[in-house]
Amino acid sequence: MNRPLKRLLALTGSVVLGTLGAVALGSPAQAHHNTITAGAVCANGKIQINWTIQNSEGDKNERIIWFQQNPSDSILRVANNGTVTSDVIGVQSPIGAGAALKGVQTVPDGTPFAEIKMKAKWSNNYVTPDDKIDSYKISLADLNCESGFSSAVAGTAECDKESGTWKVTWQVSNQHPSRAAKVQIVTDGTVSERTAVSTGGTFVTLSPESLITDLADNDPIAAATTLSAHQTVPGTADAARLKVELTWQRDNFAAKQHTSTATVNFTGGCVKNAPKPAARFASDCTGLVTVTLFNGDTATKDARFVVKGANGWSSEEVVVPKGETALVHVPKENSASVVVLESGEQIETYSWQDSTNCHPIDIKITQSCAGVEVTVDNPENGAAHTVKLVPTSGQSITKVFQPGEKATYTFDAPNDTDAFKVDVSIGERTRTITWERPKGCEELDGNIEQTCTGIIIHLTNPQDGSPAALVLTPTPGDPVSFTLNPGEDKDVEFVAGPSGLTVAGSLNGETLGEPLVWVKPEGCVPPQLPKTGDNTAGYIASGTGLVALGAIVFFLARRRMVNLRRLAS
Repeated sequence: MNRPLKRLLALTGSVVLGTLGAVALGSPAQAHHNTITAGAVCANGKIQINWTIQNSEGDKNERIIWFQQNPSDSILRVANNGTVTSDVIGVQSPIGAGAALKGVQTVPDGTPFAEIKMKAKWSNNYVTPDDKIDSYKISLADLNCESGFSSAVAGTAECDKESGTWKVTWQVSNQHPSRAAKVQIVTDGTVSERTAVSTGGTFVTLSPESLITDLADNDPIAAATTLSAHQTVPGTADAARLKVELTWQRDNFAAKQHTSTATVNFTGGCVKNAPKPAARFASDCTGLVTVTLFNGDTATKDARFVVKGANGWSSEEVVVPKGETALVHVPKENSASVVVLESGEQIETYSWQDSTNCHPIDIKITQSCAGVEVTVDNPENGAAHTVKLVPTSGQSITKVFQPGEKATYTFDAPNDTDAFKVDVSIGERTRTITWERPKGCEELDGNIEQTCTGIIIHLTNPQDGSPAALVLTPTPGDPVSFTLNPGEDKDVEFVAGPSGLTVAGSLNGETLGEPLVWVKPEGCVPPQLPKTGDNTAGYIASGTGLVALGAIVFFLARRRMVNLRRLAS
């Protein structure tokens, strides 16, 4: 309220109200330091000084290792509950990380000033240099506590990071030992005399006054009592000021009035705690989407994510602390539309789309005893690819494969070479396939003997060959299975039936050409009953023909599959 300072004349003369002035001499801001502040009020005819020593380091505790005060009256520590204990602030007093040590000192009225000087040692062994001693000096010269009719204002502020505002606490004191007073908040007069808030160094008068709670015009303040008030100031402000006027009624005498002003300067801005959310997406060709959730290193609050997908799919809430990440997998059925929310606000979106990269061209290489077989298969959803096949010898092939096209090409290796190669190119990428004669391409030695009663197959596996698994199936008759190891030989005989005889075969699982058909040799005679007397020899004429084993046993081509999918990726 705009109230001019009234100076009333008493019956016996005028009374000049005392005012409190303070001069602070502190060390400049620096790393590892203590900020010392003080305020003074009258208390029962003496001066009460409220000291605060603030540790600058929010993550390191400290101990005072050197302490000097003037005057020497004890400074009693203020405990957490606000009461003064018998502990005296001094050397070795601990101060927690980012904490403040508070104390109360009572000195006689008329004391001209009070001062503290100190050095400290932090938990990282940093010690205050001799040329940077922390100090604070408060002038008490203008504080006349014996007059009684005086007031005082002091303020402190803390940043509320949940709201991003400064929370200011004002202490308004009636310092008269026996008379109550009423308070007025001063919002008129010169700019420097008004209750105001400063932003960017410019003070703006506080209006309405209700922005200060627990303090209003005409509120009573009992004798020798301090009233606490509170004010919320935007985090962008740099200072707040409160000016009050106290009025005392004196029975038949003129009223007494006294004004006091205090300014609280804010250090740095007060920024609301906030996360630093971000999201990144990765998907595979099945449609599964992996969402990586980030909360940046500069975050001052946990990030709370929810990931939503198509068809009503939603993750649980995912809490990500500062500097950490978390993964959420969105099923392929729900990946057509992905939305990432942080604290209910949408921050990222994503939609899975099929890609030709998910359908690479497929090239298979088959190595056989004869050479190299290349099969090119371009899937329906793939992209067009130019494929070039260049053998060491023989005709090259270049073809553009459209989606859905498939073709197989055979390149025969020369009989007299073991260095046959085929270059397989897809676009600019090339891979060379070197033909190596597979094991099992070695020939089996032997012959086939046609007898008057059936077939005899003579087999020999060379010493440098490889194991040969054979199955010979006669008609009529039961199949004969065996493995002929290197260096082994074997004879197998099959007897013809009334309708003849055929023998089919397989080697290492591969069918061996056309079945062998029994042809009865010429000169075979039917068997006769034995006769006595004459020497009767019933020879069965047998036509023995050496038939190359290749007529029934074709060389096994053990297949080696080379998958060149990666060439198309």
